[in-house]
Amino acid sequence: MEKKLKITISVMFALLFGAFIAMLKIVDVRPIGPAGTYVGLASLNGSAHELIGKLTTLLVGSGELFDKISDLALLAAFAVAASFGLIGLIQFIRRKSLFRVDRTIIGLGIAYVLAGIVYIAFEMWVVNYRPVLEAGEVFPEASFPSSHTVLAFVIFATAVVAWGRLLENHAVVARLLQFCGVALLLVAVVSRVLAGVHWATDIVGAIIIGLTITSIYSAIVTEA
Repeated sequence: MEKKLKITISVMFALLFGAFIAMLKIVDVRPIGPAGTYVGLASLNGSAHELIGKLTTLLVGSGELFDKISDLALLAAFAVAASFGLIGLIQFIRRKSLFRVDRTIIGLGIAYVLAGIVYIAFEMWVVNYRPVLEAGEVFPEASFPSSHTVLAFVIFATAVVAWGRLLENHAVVARLLQFCGVALLLVAVVSRVLAGVHWATDIVGAIIIGLTITSIYSAIVTEA
């Protein structure tokens, strides 16, 4: 029953993500981006970008600091993913079969692959372009969903679930790691918002697809 519920939640998040993309392609689409690029939900995105820019300027002068913080948060996420990869490799070597590696670890691999597929897919199919031009650019990069946010969200959120399962006999350690994972996830998302290099809907879309993949992972590791 629990597994079916989690699968249902995954499907609901996936449908929400699809509906969100549809909104971005048909609702209030106007050329408010650099080089005359069109942006969906233009009024919302334009106002939010302006407000975030003013807030960031007030706090630190520019979004460069927050951009670097988001990069560090992503590096921390990659380190977490690598640690799980090492656990999986050790289990594979000791047990001499991929099928004997814990479902918790195998599921993480599937979640990471799904996140990678999302990244590649939206590099090829552009929904929105960035609200800023990077140094040397004459045309903005693809912006939706925020790849930093997707990857950090998926890695940290699934890690929280994985630590709970792998360390169920070490509750204090598991809770400490889970607290750190949630904190780093929040740092990654907030810093990416304040960096000002994405539209607000890029971050929202990343969170929705992150929740979708995390729900899929939770369903995979749940016993039938």
